[in-house]
Amino acid sequence: MGMRLLTATLLASAWGAALYGASQLHHYDLNLGHDICGPWGCAASIEALVGAHALWWLLLTPLLLAAAWTLSPSRANRVAWGAVGLGLVAAVGLIGAEMAAWLWSGGDPRYVVQRGLFVLATTPDLPALPLAAAGVVGLFARRRHEAPPQLLPTVQPEGVEADAGGGENQELSPASLARSFRE
Repeated sequence: MGMRLLTATLLASAWGAALYGASQLHHYDLNLGHDICGPWGCAASIEALVGAHALWWLLLTPLLLAAAWTLSPSRANRVAWGAVGLGLVAAVGLIGAEMAAWLWSGGDPRYVVQRGLFVLATTPDLPALPLAAAGVVGLFARRRHEAPPQLLPTVQPEGVEADAGGGENQELSPASLARSFRE
């Protein structure tokens, strides 16, 4: 029990430190390039945008990991695929709505795609991409958490039959296997 508590404490501390780091990323100049500006508008600093999206991802990913490790495989897959689908639908909806609004307001049609992607990148209020990314992590965690397929038959203890009906399956004890090799 002590090792489990230590592991949980260390994981929670690392997660908390990562959340704090993501929330404070806007204070640092990481030389990630200039701000995102163009005819489609100007955005906050790249550090602030990366920090906001990372914060959402760090908040959502443990929920998807918990689902992958505690739910049945079919439910965990549904939850993970639901997160991926919801994130992608939200992203496409946001891009589509912004592209339509851009064209409706008389914006330059040459920049309609850039405007849609700009709004997706600069709208951390709607965590579409972090949700989809957390869903992908949940899918990989589910696959990794599943038990590997059994390649060898289970050996029954001596005196216990594998099939109660006594039909096609025979006893697979070490003694019966040795007898079958001798015959």
